Amino acid sequence: MSGTLVLDDTALSGIVSTLKTAATRMQTLSHSLRGMDTDVVGADPLIEALHKMQEALSGRLGLLAVSLNELATKVTEVGTTIHDTDHKLATGAGPGGHHREML
Repeated sequence: MSGTLVLDDTALSGIVSTLKTAATRMQTLSHSLRGMDTDVVGADPLIEALHKMQEALSGRLGLLAVSLNELATKVTEVGTTIHDTDHKLATGAGPGGHHREML
C-alpha cells in the first residue's frame, strides 16, 4: 500500500452506493423484525423479554439505516467540496471567485 489516499469521483460514488445499499438492507431488516409475529413457547417473562429484544433490535437497525443514509449524504457533500476546490485550483479562481493569472 502506497499511503496515498485517492478520492476520485468513482471511489466516492462507490462509497455512496455501498452506504445506501447497506442502509436499504438495514431498513428492510428492521421492518421485517418489527412486523414479525413469532410464537415463543416458555414462561411469560421470557416471552416478554424476547419481544422487547426484538423491538429494540428493530429500532437499532432502523437507526443504523438512517445513520448510513446520512453518512452517504456527507460523503456526497465531501465529493462536491473536493470537486469545487479542485476546479477553483485548476482555473486559478481565488476565494472571491475572481480569476487570477497563474505565473
